[in-house]
Amino acid sequence: MFTTWYPAFRANHEVAQIVEGGNPLKVFLSSLRVRLYASIFAGTVTYVSALLVDLEDISNEEGFVSLLIVALIMLMVGGVKIRAHLQKRPTSC
Repeated sequence: MFTTWYPAFRANHEVAQIVEGGNPLKVFLSSLRVRLYASIFAGTVTYVSALLVDLEDISNEEGFVSLLIVALIMLMVGGVKIRAHLQKRPTSC
């Protein structure tokens, strides 16, 4: 239930890398590699869990928890980035 936050977090991380001056091609290739590994891992976990858990008994009460985790992670990353930007900003006298 906690794996759904990953793609949104990764996209924000890639944008932040490029904005900070990273090589767009390297960021893109890194993104492809990470997404491939994450997809294989998530697919494996999903397949195995579907074999072990009766899917008829599952409700969607976990959906709110996943959204809350996504929001908190994005808020923390954004706060860190803004604080780092404000600390690097030159001050005028």
